[in-house]
Amino acid sequence: MKTTIIFCLSMALLPLSAGTFAQEGPIKYRKGVMKAVGGHATGIAQITHGGVGHSAHLATHTDGLQALSKMIVTAFKEDAKPTEDVTTQAKPDIWQNWSDFEAKAEDLVQATAAYAATARTGDKDMTVAKLEGVWDACKGCHKKYRKKKD
Repeated sequence: MKTTIIFCLSMALLPLSAGTFAQEGPIKYRKGVMKAVGGHATGIAQITHGGVGHSAHLATHTDGLQALSKMIVTAFKEDAKPTEDVTTQAKPDIWQNWSDFEAKAEDLVQATAAYAATARTGDKDMTVAKLEGVWDACKGCHKKYRKKKD
């Protein structure tokens, strides 16, 4: 009897949680993409400015960042909007100003492509100088569309 009651309650609550579960997948995916972007950006910064060495890894981080930048718009599509149940650092302004968000994401795609081409030359000074464009593209989006961490 007790098992039947628990089962019935679970089934009654399932529709309430299904929306949250459906929303969590796309948001977790988006967060994963952005975390990977941050991981590659951190690797690049440490190699170029942090004195950690690993210069042989720079191309891998650069290629990873370039590939991931192309995924950002898709990862932020409508089904990845934050809800009351699933919060994120993404501001609702992203979806209210979608065209501008897409343009800023495209700025990052272009900046990472230019950076990758420069990084492949092996010219450390040029590689460091070209990195500013990548950071500016990141900041351009974060300032407008990302909440500050609590």
